[in-house]
Amino acid sequence: DRHLYTYMEDDEVKSIHHIDFKEAYDNGVINADTLIFDNLVNTKEKFLTEWIKPIKDSWHWTFVS
Repeated sequence: DRHLYTYMEDDEVKSIHHIDFKEAYDNGVINADTLIFDNLVNTKEKFLTEWIKPIKDSWHWTFVS
């Protein structure tokens, strides 16, 4: 589902619906350093180096900043 964002929390993979993403950020469930999976990477190199990154370094940041 493209409306789910997947992130890491305490070494556990979790998903959150895009509608709830900003609220989770505002409530401290996730923060700028939370690792998120960027499924928009489009090369093998980016997959290996940029698939998992902090929210502040991903396109997801636009939804919380």
